[in-house]
Amino acid sequence: MKTATRHVASIGLRRGRQAGFTLVELMVVIGVIALLIAIVLPAVNNARIKAKAAATKATVSVLESGTEQYRASDRLEGAYPPSAAVAAVSPHETGNALRAFYGANLIAWALVGADMLGTPGFRDVNNVTPGGRPGWADDTGINLEAVKSMSGLYALDGGKPVHQRQGPFVDVSKLVFPKRESNGTKFEIAASKTKLNSICFLDSFGQPILYYRAKSTGVWPVTNSAAVDGIYDQRDNSWFTGSPLSGSEFMNLGAGPHPMAILHGPNGQVSNQAIDSGGNSFVRTVWNPAAVGAVPRPHNADKFILISAGPDALYGTADDVANFNVNQ
Repeated sequence: MKTATRHVASIGLRRGRQAGFTLVELMVVIGVIALLIAIVLPAVNNARIKAKAAATKATVSVLESGTEQYRASDRLEGAYPPSAAVAAVSPHETGNALRAFYGANLIAWALVGADMLGTPGFRDVNNVTPGGRPGWADDTGINLEAVKSMSGLYALDGGKPVHQRQGPFVDVSKLVFPKRESNGTKFEIAASKTKLNSICFLDSFGQPILYYRAKSTGVWPVTNSAAVDGIYDQRDNSWFTGSPLSGSEFMNLGAGPHPMAILHGPNGQVSNQAIDSGGNSFVRTVWNPAAVGAVPRPHNADKFILISAGPDALYGTADDVANFNVNQ
């Protein structure tokens, strides 16, 4: 009887062992799962990046359309918004604090307004032209004067704008902006923890979308010197991209210095062949290789350009997203 009992127990033990996994089998299963993850994860990440790039392209298209609407408005300046970097009165602080603003900021002011209540445009309301700056640069504050017509462009009276606003020319609820700090004077870009003096439009990667207005009387594609007649001036967004004249001045989006900071030849006066073979730079980014002529031409030579750094967080590389065909 004892023998039979031991026999039954032995059978049960063998069955129990057969029902479980050996260590080797377990390691094989883990290895297969790890392999599947290694295969699937890059594909998922690539799909996510492509989706964000497509969304950014759509955002750029929306901004392009809004900019055309701004120009067409009969209650504004009848021109594309300015993009030149400027020291202007802050629309986010009391008093007359001067802050540095760039093309990426100014296009947001034009399409939605610095306070997102619509744009007052860029007008000289006090008939004073500050030295070396446009007439509107000292009129962009929020101060309310005794004579309301002389108040800052962003002045509010009882919560309502003093000066007539237009737009917004884009749907604010569908766009992304830097987050305003609790003290209200700075705006942080979460992706890089960088602080700005005002709002700008962000792409789907959380990075600023740059804006440059063309100088229709320019001859060469680009310039970073007042002595050279260029169509696009990379100084318009030099704090974001860097510039040959600004040394290490640039916003690091997490990938290091942007190739846009490189400029071929003396202030961009170079041939089509030199641009084509010279590597990444601002002039190569905006250059239009299809334009025929001895002097190189940029894209949108009579309009404006909008540029996102794209997935690699570097302005001036082939994956930039823009309102023109970026050179590969």
